[in-house]
Amino acid sequence: MSCGNGISLSVGGLPFFVTPGPGFSANEKEWLLRLRCEAGEAPARSERPFRLDLVAVPPWTSADRSLFPDDRPARIEGHGRSVRISRSDFVAELDPGAARGRLFRRDSGIAALQVALKTAMAARLPFEGGLPLHAVGVVREGKGLVFFGPSGAGKSTLAGTSPFPVLSDELVAIVRDDLFRARATGFWGTLDREEAPRGSHSVAALFELAKGPRLEIERLDPAAALRRLLGVVLVPPVKDVWSRVLGGLRELVTRVPVYRLTWSIAEPPWAALGSVLPDDLDSDRPSPVRTSANRPVSGSCGWR
Repeated sequence: MSCGNGISLSVGGLPFFVTPGPGFSANEKEWLLRLRCEAGEAPARSERPFRLDLVAVPPWTSADRSLFPDDRPARIEGHGRSVRISRSDFVAELDPGAARGRLFRRDSGIAALQVALKTAMAARLPFEGGLPLHAVGVVREGKGLVFFGPSGAGKSTLAGTSPFPVLSDELVAIVRDDLFRARATGFWGTLDREEAPRGSHSVAALFELAKGPRLEIERLDPAAALRRLLGVVLVPPVKDVWSRVLGGLRELVTRVPVYRLTWSIAEPPWAALGSVLPDDLDSDRPSPVRTSANRPVSGSCGWR
């Protein structure tokens, strides 16, 4: 919704307030309004919105031209407690601790806003007890299932086979209150869908994706799970942010089961998960899981 001279919206469950600047276009407004809160839906955490001002003057400059690439992706670097984003057509500076930022862009396309808001959400979320994960999120019977892995792990392919509503095939926000919950972020990879399930969904399990010739599911102990998840937390290189990420990950892996899931496109895992999860989710023991055919599955195989 619009509010005064700005637009209020929700990104990954966090409140944002964007103040339009010179050259604010209809395309930019339309994209921002896709992220607005639905009527009656409150952001997951924080009463203070992250304020992003669209400004007429770059918030910082440098003589180092390598900081302003002509092609994608933009450069994202830590600068003290701030995050600096740069490309030939836009420059931003974000302060995740203070929940504010400034964005200068040379054209009215939506790319600059997308990068700035995605980075701001990822950097701010750990201050609110959450985590941004490079992952697929689906909602099964009201519960969130999160499948993570690096680029090429098959996240979008898996999401495309899902019989359940998909939160994202690229970036999922994990928020925390009494439970860890998964939320849509509005950012997509290959699927690029218009809509995702609203609200937050308690996370029943997380799965590290691997490709292999047959379906295998192995429970990971918390130490192994933490190591695997470190590689898929999408936050900028700022010390204040990462110190909060580590604490959040340690709690996540002790409270939510994490598995290694090996699968192939010929055998999507959905049916097996439907029979495995209800029997295994309450177990605190890092043990192998059994498929619906009561066949033990453990270990890892195939290729990454």
